[in-house]
Amino acid sequence: MRRSLFMHTTKGSLVVFLFYRWEDSCSFDVDDTEDEE
Repeated sequence: MRRSLFMHTTKGSLVVFLFYRWEDSCSFDVDDTEDEE
């Protein structure tokens, strides 16, 4: 049971990590465009 919880937490953390990474990429892209302007 503890193993399942660990896997679930790891999977959830991975999703959150990817989400933040994608969100940061979008923000950076917008920032880059604004700086170019």
